[in-house]
Amino acid sequence: LRSNVRQNDSIARVSGDEFTILLGDISNYEDAGKVTTDILDAFKDPILVKSREIFVTTSIGISITPEDSLDMSTLVNNADLAMYQAKQLGRNNFQFFSEDMNSEVKHKNKIEAELKSAIDNQALFLVYQPKFNLKNSIIIGAEALIRWQYTEDKIRHPDFFIPIAEESGTIIPLGKWVLTQVFEDIQHLLKAGIKHIKIA
Repeated sequence: LRSNVRQNDSIARVSGDEFTILLGDISNYEDAGKVTTDILDAFKDPILVKSREIFVTTSIGISITPEDSLDMSTLVNNADLAMYQAKQLGRNNFQFFSEDMNSEVKHKNKIEAELKSAIDNQALFLVYQPKFNLKNSIIIGAEALIRWQYTEDKIRHPDFFIPIAEESGTIIPLGKWVLTQVFEDIQHLLKAGIKHIKIA
């Protein structure tokens, strides 16, 4: 990092593998992009550690003042958002902050909070898609599909909330809810005399 920034630029280690670089006196976005490209190039070659080659992937987010903010904390947060965008795009790249990222994060945070509330308040339900043996038309299993009663007249399908649940970690309590609900439903099937049903 030091070999790819100027003497009057600052580098700070924020956490284990996260660094913040403050570039002073840059006149445009291209200048920031040039420094960033040099840093990415520097990490393309393997690093030798005790005769072993270690490959490092690098994701960089950039925010610029005064365009993105005049507040230091906001600038750092904006750079963080851009960095996560770079990670989602496959790593080893950089992204400039944009207001769209802010809107997307707010949207994801809103869905995440609503999903947690939905789990607590029993707003989720399962539907079962049966599997038939085509030779004898007997049901041999079923696939459990989750649905979210988002409002009184609107049901959300998994593609709306599963990616956000996976990204935020909410997928763990969501998975536990699904398993618990499936086990309860299996008990009802057993009581109704339906046995040997495999549920995916």
